[in-house]
Amino acid sequence: HLIIPREYNVLACPSFDLIDDGKSSNNNTTEAATATHKEVSLVTPRGHQKLTPNLYHDVVKAMEAQLVIGMYDEASEENAKRNAKSVERTKLWLEEWNNISAEEEKNDESQSTSSCKLWAPIVGGADLTQRLECIENAMANQSSVGGMALIGIHHIADRLARIELMQSCTKSIPKSMPCAVLVANSVDQILDAAQNGVQFIGSSLPALLARSRRALVLDVHGWRDEKKDEENGESRAKKRPRTDGAISTCTS
Repeated sequence: HLIIPREYNVLACPSFDLIDDGKSSNNNTTEAATATHKEVSLVTPRGHQKLTPNLYHDVVKAMEAQLVIGMYDEASEENAKRNAKSVERTKLWLEEWNNISAEEEKNDESQSTSSCKLWAPIVGGADLTQRLECIENAMANQSSVGGMALIGIHHIADRLARIELMQSCTKSIPKSMPCAVLVANSVDQILDAAQNGVQFIGSSLPALLARSRRALVLDVHGWRDEKKDEENGESRAKKRPRTDGAISTCTS
């Protein structure tokens, strides 16, 4: 059992990625993620394991988490038919979570998850129509949804397309509702998400860099904001970065 200070909230979310986790280290190919309306099949160090909405609900309940990102299906953006199916299943599992929670509350269970705020997963790859459909479905369940999470954004290779999709999605989400991105694999992805209305950004970038013997480097050369002194007409430097600064990586 995790011992977490009371002033912190626990956000439970799936740690898997149905696209990345299917990659083989031997030939760098991607296995087709197995999913049905009842479950998803995960590629783990112990082989394929199946996760059902009921099992996911039980895990979150045992964690006593205050926040949870709903279970979702995910597909590569190249497969339009599979992508549409992933949206359909994600919407179905959101409804199933609400039904299970409502049944617990009805039975007045002491460890009900009804007090756990659900964040709706927004899937759909690079297809904005599918993403907006997910958002619309979440808004229809607004009484039980406390936030939204954009799933698989990091798989969109084109930076401009990724930014435009994030902008369109965040504009459709009420400002009072928090928005998250589960994975950001680069500094650019982190900054783009923050700049486009995403308040919670998940990233393993520091760990990935450390494993490859690299680190983030802040280039502060010339970071001076010149402010004219009104009294003597001279300029003075303030410790504030200019736009010519940069964040890069270095190798040890």
